[in-house]
Amino acid sequence: MTVNLPNNWVETTLGDIATVQSGGTPSRSNKLYWDGDIPWVKISDIDNWYVKETKELITKSGLENSSTKIFPKGTILFTIFATIGKVGVLDIDATTNQAIAGITPIDLVNHRFITYSLLELVQELQKQGKGVAQKNINLTILKALNVPLPPLPEQKRIVAKLDGLFAHFEEVKTRLDKIPQLLKDFRQQVLTQAVTGKLTKEWREGKELLEVKIESIINNSYSHVQVPKVWVNTIIEKIGLVKGGKRLPKGHKLVSENTGRPYIRARDLKEGTVLTTNMMFLLPETQAQINRYIVNKLDLYITIVGAKIGDAGIIPETMHGANLTENAAKITEVDSHVNPNYMALWLRGSICQNNIQDTIMSAAQGKLALTRIKQLPVYIPPSEEQTEIVSRVETLFLTVDEIEEKYNYLKQKTENLPQAVLQKAFNGELVEQLTSDGDARELLREIEALKADVKPINRSEK
Repeated sequence: MTVNLPNNWVETTLGDIATVQSGGTPSRSNKLYWDGDIPWVKISDIDNWYVKETKELITKSGLENSSTKIFPKGTILFTIFATIGKVGVLDIDATTNQAIAGITPIDLVNHRFITYSLLELVQELQKQGKGVAQKNINLTILKALNVPLPPLPEQKRIVAKLDGLFAHFEEVKTRLDKIPQLLKDFRQQVLTQAVTGKLTKEWREGKELLEVKIESIINNSYSHVQVPKVWVNTIIEKIGLVKGGKRLPKGHKLVSENTGRPYIRARDLKEGTVLTTNMMFLLPETQAQINRYIVNKLDLYITIVGAKIGDAGIIPETMHGANLTENAAKITEVDSHVNPNYMALWLRGSICQNNIQDTIMSAAQGKLALTRIKQLPVYIPPSEEQTEIVSRVETLFLTVDEIEEKYNYLKQKTENLPQAVLQKAFNGELVEQLTSDGDARELLREIEALKADVKPINRSEK
């Protein structure tokens, strides 16, 4: 219920100032009803302000033998089933399914003003949603929705103001949406610079660095990358043992209760570490059967199947002694001349990741086999430089994390702005009220007269 409206505003209902109807769905079992030339709108078709096309079309026969109807271009669409409150405007003549209401405001009301009104009232309607599995509202609830109504001239000023603000919001959103990818690209560039020696090029000048005592594999197929002369070009099996994880024994299950025996699933491996949110655990009798398949702090992991195949990183101290999923491999007993934190950076860098993806594509089943992991290339700098690389990357990543935190804060503030502006608009606080606008009560009487087929007072602008 709207309160404290300006004196020249009036509160009415959507059903009093607009025609509200729902669509329908022709029988799916009758092929004669489908693949015609009449657009048929589903919820997923309402992605932007204007609906210009639909994924499905129906025939004239489908139209005539169902409860759907053709809504003319300009009709406001409002979703009432499952996803309540998606708003769009038809840019074509089209039919809709029963999950979408078609709203046609009376000519004496600014149509775009009603569209913005619905956007502002979405939260109120969502609270009225019914159902257990999915929340729905019906046309009766939608028609009874209270709508604050100013005089027509003020409606136009509000719409003009909102059009400008929403265009600005969209521009800001477009720019903000680019930031996550920019940050991701920057992190990857840092990693690439780090594991090819470019990040520490100036630091290396004038220093006498001791070469790492690890067997160098000069003639492998990945030796085309240029790295400093004191770096060693080798493969993973020369610096550590590659071992697989273990699936749960048949008949055993994970539990959410903390038994002190964490089980690392593939979903827990992300962005170079192990996420402990929603961690699952093993019962003692289960862990006893797979106790050889654990990880230690500073072991390295690589996921070997699934959507995140190739994700790699380091096992933190908090996961020391945890069991590892069969969907990942570990690199353990890493050579003492190799800094595990440097290795974690190498595994996440583009050189290693590209080699992993090439390996996956050449595999028959799209799985990263342990034998293939062993042959992945590694470029190892002297120990002192490894430490310097890790330190520099951590410093740069902390800066990126700070930027990302500010981005997330700004994104949240930006997402809240449209609703805040709409609230101001429909409380009468966005534009000035003018006595020359008249009173919305007069407008409401004209609407009632028009609905009763009494000729309304002539207006130059609708």
